[in-house]
Amino acid sequence: MKGKYYDYGNGEGNRGGRGTEQTYARPSFTYIQPEICTGCGVCAEVCPLDAIKLENGIAIVMREVCRNCKICVRVCPEGAIM
Repeated sequence: MKGKYYDYGNGEGNRGGRGTEQTYARPSFTYIQPEICTGCGVCAEVCPLDAIKLENGIAIVMREVCRNCKICVRVCPEGAIM
């Protein structure tokens, strides 16, 4: 989720006025949405740092180990990882 968006607010509180370009950054951590995760384990299998474990049928990211490489995001068949 890296890119640009345009602020088309009323211009108040915005030094650049209406329509100024803003940027936003991708979250600095990998997050698994438990309501979407099916617990298939594909993400845990491909993680080069073993930073993902299955717990009660849902994948959990160990943030202290994860380096945000996002390999798991690309392989998740459900799109549950952000």
